[in-house]
Amino acid sequence: MVRITEMPKIPGVSYYKKKYDNFAGVDFSTDGSTVADKRSPDALNMISDSGGYPVKRCGWRILHTTALNGETTEDIETPVYAIYYFDDTEFVIHAGTKLYSMKSTGCTVIKSSVNNGKGDAFLYDDVLYILTGTEYLSYDGTTIQAVDGYVPLITIAATPATGSGTYYQDLNMLTPKRKISYTITEQTVSFKLGVTDISSVDEVKLNDVVKTVDTDYTVNLSQGAVLFVSGGGEILPTTGDSLVITFSKNVENKISKCTFATIYNNHVFFGGTADYPSTDFYSELNDPTYVPDTSYTTIGSDDAAIMGYLHINDALAIVKAENQQDAAVFLRTYDYDSTDVLFPITQGLTGDGAISKGVFCRLIDDPIFLTRNGVYAIGSEYIKSERVMQSRSSFVNPKLTLETLANAIATIWNGYLVLCVNDQAFIADSRQRSYTNNITGTFEYEWYYFDNIPASCLFENDGELYFGTADGKICKFNTDLIDSNGNTLMSAYSDGGYYTGETWTDGEAITAYWTTPVSDDNSFMTYKTMQKKGCGAFLKTYAASSVNTYIITDKDFGTLIKSDYLGLLDFGYIDFEHFIFSSLPKNIVSFGKKIKKYKTIQIKLENDQLNQGFGVFAIERRFIYGSSVK
Repeated sequence: MVRITEMPKIPGVSYYKKKYDNFAGVDFSTDGSTVADKRSPDALNMISDSGGYPVKRCGWRILHTTALNGETTEDIETPVYAIYYFDDTEFVIHAGTKLYSMKSTGCTVIKSSVNNGKGDAFLYDDVLYILTGTEYLSYDGTTIQAVDGYVPLITIAATPATGSGTYYQDLNMLTPKRKISYTITEQTVSFKLGVTDISSVDEVKLNDVVKTVDTDYTVNLSQGAVLFVSGGGEILPTTGDSLVITFSKNVENKISKCTFATIYNNHVFFGGTADYPSTDFYSELNDPTYVPDTSYTTIGSDDAAIMGYLHINDALAIVKAENQQDAAVFLRTYDYDSTDVLFPITQGLTGDGAISKGVFCRLIDDPIFLTRNGVYAIGSEYIKSERVMQSRSSFVNPKLTLETLANAIATIWNGYLVLCVNDQAFIADSRQRSYTNNITGTFEYEWYYFDNIPASCLFENDGELYFGTADGKICKFNTDLIDSNGNTLMSAYSDGGYYTGETWTDGEAITAYWTTPVSDDNSFMTYKTMQKKGCGAFLKTYAASSVNTYIITDKDFGTLIKSDYLGLLDFGYIDFEHFIFSSLPKNIVSFGKKIKKYKTIQIKLENDQLNQGFGVFAIERRFIYGSSVK
């Protein structure tokens, strides 16, 4: 008799899913196995789009350089120190020993033999004021010259015999000229100026009539005197100050050696002179051409230089270089007495001082500067507290602080902080904040990382980002290369392209990639197998795009498992090498590869092709657990 036995039941295989989405930025601060799923331990040339997802950055193109015939009417010297805004049709460039006017037609020299070093500029009443480090210049669109300093009336009701009278205005550091007016109570021939060894007498005006030297008067420079000659007649008594003499005596122009400035409470504050590193100077109200010789403040210890300014609500933070003896930040406020404005100084906080004069920015409402330990902010809610200095760059500090930071530069661009050093860019997104303390509001920014950004200076204007280079190029990011619908042109995705006339020459391809954290799938002592089916990536649609998919496990340094072209038919851009007839988006790619017996796994998605966009929405993989690791 045949005996039938019941077959044992075989349990079904359990499949598990791992999904990466809702991405943030990079995290270089820890091992790749401890990075949060939303961040990448290794991503290059990716930046957040309007939804916060990582996309390939636009490239940059060359606007002007010595290498492009017809692109510039003058050779641009090296390096490019600064790009300044003058108006919507003209920028001013400081490169090497020259200043240039840059318009759409090219660059032309407006001044030669300027200081070969970094400076600063500010626009005031349609005049660009430029600090070169050895000069303080003004440019009105036609004429560039040393600032024509306001000539102060230092004494009124002066006595002819001595030149002494009533103090009225301070000397101006920007000019050796000053004026004195006399009250004449009896017939007088000789008028003393109150000082000796003067340089010149520049004007003598009696009852608003300019008198003539040698005809109406003579000058004794050593005695500081004006003598009316017999032909000119004696000066008769008058009502009020009828005689005004303008003369010159050398003063030290401390402003000409300053290298940065800011406007606060309608006064211009100047700093950065090597002769007085811990002192700053300020102009009179609403007048950049008048800096009284009494309007200066020594900030803290002489051992630490003032590095820059930050505006915090109604205060001005003065940030100094790092030192062990004094505070790093001082606070300037303003007040008024019966006759003048006052700028009291208080010590703000100790901590790391600034390491670069090129990184002082306000990212939305966050005043930040760079120290040797990374980017820090001055929190206005704790302005007099020890907690005022807050880190903003912990996610990128291990890579950032390896660089020589003294020459780092930064600017604000469309809600991003762009910090460049040694051909690299570190990008902080103001829209993406990781709060470390919800009670105090302490947070870190999400960051992104670029290479091949050879910026020696940065400049933002009207939402567009420009930069100069050490080898004499003026460049611009390609974010303005868009079609009529506002979509980015594929030609925007190259570095170093340029136009010669109407002809566009491509630059180099941009390599961009996003790597997931190292994952042990919740069990580092169990072998896993990634399935061939059900694993893939959801990518952003572009007219032209492609992706190389790499799998990195504990057994290798990465294996290319698949390459996919993701473009679609777009008559605005046709890629003949990858010509397709479908206008439907192809944005989901399957990995199609089984990966056996891994302990840890990473996925890397890369685009390295010229004139192609790339972006990542989500990554998904399915796997099963296997045997235990012995």
